[in-house]
Amino acid sequence: MAGRTIDLQWDTPQIGTVKAELSETVCCLEANVSEVDARCTGHLSLHYKDASPENVLTRLPRRSLAFDVPPEYGFRGCRCAVPPLVLPESR
Repeated sequence: MAGRTIDLQWDTPQIGTVKAELSETVCCLEANVSEVDARCTGHLSLHYKDASPENVLTRLPRRSLAFDVPPEYGFRGCRCAVPPLVLPESR
């Protein structure tokens, strides 16, 4: 997901298809792929292993987040090409 960011306020309601957990050793992102894009099935779990000192984490308002992402984030997270959206034929 290089180049992709999520920008939301800490006090935003914690609802969405992606769940994030921050700890001293990892930032974990989890998503039910069918909730991100109905054309897909499965589960996506990304683990970014990087040390975050406890004194940094204690200054954060929360250690878990939930948010929505556009469908192309799921494909790019899996390093797949984003398939074109197929629209029903007009009559």
